[in-house]
Amino acid sequence: MILEWPPADGEGKRLCPKCGNEAEGTFCDGCNLRSIREGSPLAIYGRLREEAGLPFFGGFFPEAIYGYDLRFIVAKTPDLEAEATRYAEAFRQATKPGLMIVSVDQRSSGSLLKQAFLTAARESGTEAVGVEGMLSTTSSPFLGAMASHLTGQKILLFHCTASHNPPAYNGFKVFHGDFKADMFPTKLEIQPEIHSDRVHQTYATFLLKRFGPDPSKIPFTFDFMHGVGWEVLKHVFPQMAPKVKVLRTQPFEDFGGMENAQPPPVHEGQKGLSFCADGDMDRIVMYHHGKYIPMSRFLAILAELGAGPDQVVMDQRLSPVVRDFLTERGVGVIMGGVGRAVQEFLGVKHRALWTEDNWHSGGYEADGVKFFWPEGPLCLMDWLKHIENTGVNQFFEGRQVPETFYHQVKLAVSPNMNEKVKKMADGVFTDAVNVEPIGPEDGVNISFKDSHMLIRESNTECGSLRVEATALTPEGAERLAVRGVRFVEKLRVKK
Repeated sequence: MILEWPPADGEGKRLCPKCGNEAEGTFCDGCNLRSIREGSPLAIYGRLREEAGLPFFGGFFPEAIYGYDLRFIVAKTPDLEAEATRYAEAFRQATKPGLMIVSVDQRSSGSLLKQAFLTAARESGTEAVGVEGMLSTTSSPFLGAMASHLTGQKILLFHCTASHNPPAYNGFKVFHGDFKADMFPTKLEIQPEIHSDRVHQTYATFLLKRFGPDPSKIPFTFDFMHGVGWEVLKHVFPQMAPKVKVLRTQPFEDFGGMENAQPPPVHEGQKGLSFCADGDMDRIVMYHHGKYIPMSRFLAILAELGAGPDQVVMDQRLSPVVRDFLTERGVGVIMGGVGRAVQEFLGVKHRALWTEDNWHSGGYEADGVKFFWPEGPLCLMDWLKHIENTGVNQFFEGRQVPETFYHQVKLAVSPNMNEKVKKMADGVFTDAVNVEPIGPEDGVNISFKDSHMLIRESNTECGSLRVEATALTPEGAERLAVRGVRFVEKLRVKK
C-alpha cells in the first residue's frame, strides 16, 4: 500500500526540536513549539544537522510553530540543496526503501530539489529513478505502486509540487510503501530516468480501463486552472468525454513562485455541469450551473437515489444535518479529523472511501484492489457515471437533500490555543447538543440542533486559528462563526 507520510510522525516519545526535552503533549510549553516523535523523519533530519556541525533546530524548522508544513518554509530556507539532501536522507533512514523515485511538477526550485533528493539516494547506495518533465501529483503514487509491483521493492517517493495556492505553497509530498497487486493494463520499464509523458500515458490507459468502454454523453466544462493535470487527461478525454470543453490547459512554468499565478475557477456563468482541478489534480471540484457542490451534498444525493458508497470516512467539517441524513439512508458514516491525513488513515483502517468536503478523496477500487492516495481523476470518473445514469438536471434539481452553508473566519493566535479552547468551550456553549474534541491534538467540534462549529488551530498556517461554522442559511452560519470569534477573543486576552 502506498501512503503519504507526515514528517513529524513515527515511533518513540515526543521531543521538542528546539530544547530537546521530552514534551508531555502536542507542544513544548517552554519553547511554544510543536513536538515531534523521536523516530520521525524530522527527528532524524535534526540529528543529521548535528552531525554536520549545525544546530538541531534550524534548516526547515524555524517557522514550524504548528505543523511542520514545509509548504510555507522551503522557499525561505538558506542552503536549500544541502538541507533537502539531509531531509531526503532522513526519510530514507526512516523508511528503508529499496527504490527512491523523485518527480516534480511546475513548482519553483523543483529541479534543485529533485537533484538534492537524487543525490541523497545515490550517496546512500539506494537505487533511484528520476522523472524527467512535469508530473501530476496523482501520477506519482501510481508510478510508485507500479514500480513496487514490478521490482518487488519498498518504495519512497518525493514529489515536488506547487499545488494550487502559489506563491506560498512551495514544498513537496512524500509517499512510501509497497504494492503487490497487478492492476496495470500497460507497464513501464523501471529505469534511472523515465519521462513524465510515458507515465501520464500509462496512467491514462489505467484510467480508461477503469472507466469502461462507453464514452460519456454528457457535455461539461473542465477548467485545468493552469496546473499540470491536462498532461494526463489530454490522453483520456478524447475517448472518455468527447463533448468536454477544456479551459486553461497550459501549465505555468514557475507555478509555485508567481504572485497571483492562480486565478479563481472559471465557473461563473457556466451552464450545466462543470469541474475545476487544483494545480496538482489530487482533487477535482464540481459545479452545477455555476454553483459549487460540496462533496457531502453530492454523496447525500447519491444516498437519496440508493447509490454511492455503503461506508464513508468524512471530515469533522461535515454538517451534523447531512451526517444524520446519510445515516438514516443506510450509509455508515465514520467521522475523521480535519485534514486529509486522518481521513486517509481511517480509510485504510476501515477499507472505506475517505473524503473531505473540498473533494479530496481516496479509497477507490480497481480490479478488486483498493488504494488510498488522493485520487482526483478516479473520483471524477466514478461520479460522472452516476450523473449520467440519472441525467444532469434530474440529478441535481428537486432533491429533498438538506442544503447547508459554510462560513470561516481566521484569527492570529499563540500556540497551544487548542488546549485553551478545549478546556473552556463546554462551560461557555451550554446550549450546544454536544461539545467534543476533534482529536487529541486538535480543537473542538460544537454541535447544535441544525448547525455546528469547529474552533481549531490551522493544520497548515503557523499561529492561525480557524472558526468554521455550518448552518441551514448563510446568515445562520455567519452568526455562529461570529459567536465563535468572540469566544476566542476572550481567551486571547484572558490571563
